[in-house]
Amino acid sequence: MYCAFFLPFTFEFEDYEFIRDRISNEEEKKKWRTQILSRAKTAYQNRGQSARFYIQVLHSEGRVKKMIEEVTDSLFSYEQIAEYFDIMVATDKRSLLASLITKRAEQISFYNPQENPQSNEAIALIAEKLVQNFDIDYLKLAITESETRRWYQPNKLIQFIKQKLG
Repeated sequence: MYCAFFLPFTFEFEDYEFIRDRISNEEEKKKWRTQILSRAKTAYQNRGQSARFYIQVLHSEGRVKKMIEEVTDSLFSYEQIAEYFDIMVATDKRSLLASLITKRAEQISFYNPQENPQSNEAIALIAEKLVQNFDIDYLKLAITESETRRWYQPNKLIQFIKQKLG
């Protein structure tokens, strides 16, 4: 089966659904799902597609709190966060804010040598939505408190918000 063979490399969500729906044994299905998601989280050569796949699986399963937890990792791009922002903020806005503040800075890697130009647009959109969902003083306080933590390194979103809020 073509899609079963290439799924761990292509991370096509439709292929995942196709295969998942054909595994009848629940134990096997769970084991297979865990393996695929583990590969998606650690795939570096196809980082953008694997992250999109991972967040699509979590969303399709209704695991929004897990999506919020995963925001902290640099796996999800700002574009992906912006795409799912509304559902995440509706689920748990304080946890989402905490995850966004502590999100690891995206690293430019050998496999992705350039910044994504849509990143700045997504950051501006997320910042705008944060201002819509939180009091400005609360946002400033949350950012200030995070800066006192050891090993804190502001990500692009926090830098943008600080610049805009003054």
